[in-house]
Amino acid sequence: MIKTVYKCKLPPSLAYPLGSETIDRATVGFPHAGKFELRFSDISLIRKLGDRPSIYPILHLQYSNHPPSVSSPGDGSLAWIFGEHWTLTVYPVPSTRKAMIKQLLLSEGFGRIHAWLSLPRPPIWFSGCKRIEVNFDEGDGALLSREHASL
Repeated sequence: MIKTVYKCKLPPSLAYPLGSETIDRATVGFPHAGKFELRFSDISLIRKLGDRPSIYPILHLQYSNHPPSVSSPGDGSLAWIFGEHWTLTVYPVPSTRKAMIKQLLLSEGFGRIHAWLSLPRPPIWFSGCKRIEVNFDEGDGALLSREHASL
């Protein structure tokens, strides 16, 4: 089972599209799934902007690996930053869209994440920070995905 590290209560107008058990079942057999930490974010563009944006995040998988260095030896208060971390973050969606977005994630979204995880990667890929975002496009009623990378 994926370890849940954060979840908070949402207002009635927002809901998480998936729960931890559904996510656990959806990620069976995924590369690195045993290393995932699950976060249910209470931060949302929907909540911040008041008006519903046309595109908003619903699921992110982030990999980070920052080795200790001479200037940051990896001990003390920042020790948690260093090493390999896989974080799956679920974002709140409008309650009225929950069922539709859940279905899209199960039919398409997790397939995109699995494909991203399954790509052959050179060793250098496993340093820095990498992320795949799955977003919902209100206009098209479809999922969009994009990748980010940084050192």
